[in-house]
Amino acid sequence: MKILVKNDFVALKRKLLSICRSVVFLILLGNVGCGGPPRPMYYAQERLSAEHVNQDLIHQLMTWQDVGRDNFEAFSQHPDENVRYMVAANRNTPPDILDRLAHDKSDIVFQGIAWNRNLPEKILNEQLKNESRLKYLVSNPKLSSQMLLKIYYEHKDISLTCFAMNPNCPEEIREIIRKSGDYTDKLYLEDLERRDSAPKIR
Repeated sequence: MKILVKNDFVALKRKLLSICRSVVFLILLGNVGCGGPPRPMYYAQERLSAEHVNQDLIHQLMTWQDVGRDNFEAFSQHPDENVRYMVAANRNTPPDILDRLAHDKSDIVFQGIAWNRNLPEKILNEQLKNESRLKYLVSNPKLSSQMLLKIYYEHKDISLTCFAMNPNCPEEIREIIRKSGDYTDKLYLEDLERRDSAPKIR
């Protein structure tokens, strides 16, 4: 009986620690400045709901679905930067709309551009010339490990956390993170490697 109680307690403790780590991760993801969905998505949903936008349409935007060119065009010009972020981050957004949003003055909107896995090479290469936005772009999986290493050595001011968000993060940078004393960097790397080892859905 004592063994069962002890095992139950250990399992509960592990579960609570896992939940706490997830909460901390989401908080950091919204504040680290490298890009990522939590805060903009939440605020965009609130804004569109307050404007009585169809809930099914909001759900489609929240889950990166194709909402049609007319909707992409309309929301890409919304006055709220968080709504424009949703369009910028959507993999189905037409290239010409992405190109316009890539020149948006809002860093929030550009985080969506940097987060977009289907970002056209032309836009990516053009934006890589803008050093002030490299910290966002290093999270884009279209960048190769070699390019990430090049950026790392040329721009040591960019947080390692930003590199740890990219599935192509090279082993050299991963090892630097493992040896560092930065909790945030390690948390992001652990999450990345957890996703790397997860079974791939075909």
